[in-house]
Amino acid sequence: MKRLFLIFILFNLTGCYTIHFLKDSDSSQGPYTYTSWHHIGLLGLMEFSSPVDLKATCGGPDQWGAVRVQTGLVQGLVRMITIPTGSNTIPTADGSTVAVPTGIPIGSFYSPEQVSISCNRN
Repeated sequence: MKRLFLIFILFNLTGCYTIHFLKDSDSSQGPYTYTSWHHIGLLGLMEFSSPVDLKATCGGPDQWGAVRVQTGLVQGLVRMITIPTGSNTIPTADGSTVAVPTGIPIGSFYSPEQVSISCNRN
């Protein structure tokens, strides 16, 4: 039970999500799927990688069927990496102090997403 609880907490801390964009509700998706990481940052305000070109990926402007953008466990773990900035001392109940490391999470500046494209069958 503890293991299941830790997995649940890990998924919630990493902020996993999936967004689907469908061109048509009845579009038949082809077997050709393009998948790559898309790099954004500064709290989602800036793109570091080029926009995904649906026309070039699927061979025409109207050939895409679905686009999926997701942040999975791996991307969430990357965002959780922390850059150490020093430490703070915290007093304990017995009068001594404990040094606690501090840092800035990478996710404040860099948030990768996985983009997958499904092209229509011709």
